[in-house]
Parts: sequence; structure tokens; C-alpha cells
Amino acid sequence: MRKTPRIGARIAVGLTVVALCLASATTATAAAPRDCTPDKLLVNPCRPLLGARATGYTEVGAGERAQIEFHEQRIGRKLDVAHTFSPAGSLPLTNPDVRYLAQRDGTTLFQNWKAADVWKDAGGGNATVNARIDKAADNIKKLGDKKIFLTLHHEPENDVSSAPGCKTKAGAIGGTPAEYRQMWANVRARFDAKGVSNVIWVMDYMNYPTWDCLVPQLYPGDNLVDWVMFNGYGASWNPNFAANIDRFQKILEKNTTPTRQYTSKPWGIVEWGITHATAAEQRSYFQQANAALDANRFPKLKLWMIFDSPGYEPFPGLRIRYDDAGNKDLSEESLYKKFANNPVLTAGM
Repeated sequence: MRKTPRIGARIAVGLTVVALCLASATTATAAAPRDCTPDKLLVNPCRPLLGARATGYTEVGAGERAQIEFHEQRIGRKLDVAHTFSPAGSLPLTNPDVRYLAQRDGTTLFQNWKAADVWKDAGGGNATVNARIDKAADNIKKLGDKKIFLTLHHEPENDVSSAPGCKTKAGAIGGTPAEYRQMWANVRARFDAKGVSNVIWVMDYMNYPTWDCLVPQLYPGDNLVDWVMFNGYGASWNPNFAANIDRFQKILEKNTTPTRQYTSKPWGIVEWGITHATAAEQRSYFQQANAALDANRFPKLKLWMIFDSPGYEPFPGLRIRYDDAGNKDLSEESLYKKFANNPVLTAGM
């Protein structure tokens, strides 16, 4: 009978040890870092990606590499995505700077490429353009397993010459939505025939209300598109950041059908910024953007890509360091830097 307390004590000690082991295991499990490995479409499970188009800064050389690296220096972090353009008649990745960015560790190239200014020319019936498409496929395939984002003739709404039920831009020469879709299908088929497997195919929309009617007409098809991206620009007449983005998200939701499943794709902002606005409005736009991240306002957006460049029109205000008059505004740049380093965009780094 006297052994009973000892047995009870041993049981109590044993249970304590088990409890401590379980607690230790639980703590170890809780402390295990989250796996932030991007999936096959380069969606990061821990955070949205950060990208930029950067040109027009005279403090450094005009090349793509120097401009991207200067952008990174100014925002205090490395970009996930570098945004470059390859116009009609050119081949992707022939520029040494662009190829460097495509190969750089930890960076994915986003390449806008026009196979031809007139979509019908790239629709399969032009031997010269087909040969150019094949060379483009070869250039990209040489990257091996390193993937790139590729969009064909970005913002096509601007270049539609005619479309059922839509008013199109005067003088546009791209062609019809059907010709755009055929161009995309031909390029994709020729890439597939070449065995190109390192391309993430991106449909790139303008987010311009006048041409919302073209959005579903231009869509190449679920089997040919991996991501859907669109612009998020502001101006003095539309200075509400969240409203500008939410507007087009609703367009995509409205136009989702069983055969056009926009909502099944990852979404991203391919270009954004603010121009034709006062310095106060420009600063406010970046403050609103940061607040939207803090509030998880747009959880479906998996990429944010600033347009830190004057572009092809006289909009100096689009550069994050300058206002619309071309004067330096380091306060605006500082606000964008805060956005770029928001914990939402750096989780798991």
C-alpha cells in the first residue's frame, strides 16, 4: 500500500514530461517559417510581388539595367519584377540589359512585346512575321527554367480599329478583336511548337472606361492566359486610388462567364501612378495606396508594378521623384518608398 504514492508520483512526472514535450513540439511548429515558394505561375503565397518600369532618370545611364538598379536604390529594396518593352519589329531579350534582368537571380522579367503593329500580320499568314515569332520563342527558351511574364501588344483597347458595339480610337490600325485573338493564338501555338515552357502569359488591359466594351471581346481565352493585369492610374479628375482599381475589378467580375473565367486567374496591377495632378494629389495617391495595403483592400492582386517613367507622352509627373512640372518631389518618392516596403509586400523576405 505504501508504494501507491510513488506510483502516483511517477505517473505525475510522466504526464508532466509528456506535456512539456507536447508544448515544445507545439512551439517548434508555431515557429516554423512559412513556405513562400512561388507556384508554377509565380504567385507568391506569402505576399504580392513588387515590380517597376523605370526610365527617364538622368542621374544614371539610360540603359534598362542602370534605371532599374537606380529605382531599387531609391526605394531601398530589390524588385521582384522588372518591366520592359519590345516594340513591333524587335525581338524580346536581344537587349543585353533586358537579358541581364531576365537572368538576374530573384527577379522576373515582365516583357511587353508586339509581334506586329497590325494584328492580322501576326495571325499566321505572314511568313516573315511567323519567322520573327519563332526567333522570339527561341530567345526566351534559351533562359532555360527561368520564367518570364509575357504580354502580347499591351493595352490593345487603344489600337482596335473596329469592334461590334464599341466606339474605337480614330486612326487605330491594330485591327479587330477577332484579329487580336487570332494573333495571340498564333504566337502561343508557335511558342508551344518550339517547346517553350518558361512563359507566364499575361492579358494586359488599360482600365479606361470608354473601352470597357472591348474587354471581353479581346480576351484570348482561358486556355491561353495565365494572369490578368490592368492599370491603376489616377489624375486630378479621378484621384481616388481604391475606386480606380475597384472599378476594373468589377468589370472583370461582371464579364466572367463559364467560358471566360477572369475570376479564376491571378490578377495584378501592370502599371500605376498619378499624373495631371497637383503635388498634394500625387502624394495623397501614394498614401491611399499604402492604406489599401494595410487594410488588405485588394487581396486578389498578386503583383503591383509602378510606372516610374515619363512613358511615351509628356507626363513627367508619372516619375515618382518628380511632379507634373518636372520639379523634384522627394516627399512623393518617400511615400512610394513606404508603400514598397510595406510589411504586406515584404512578408517572408
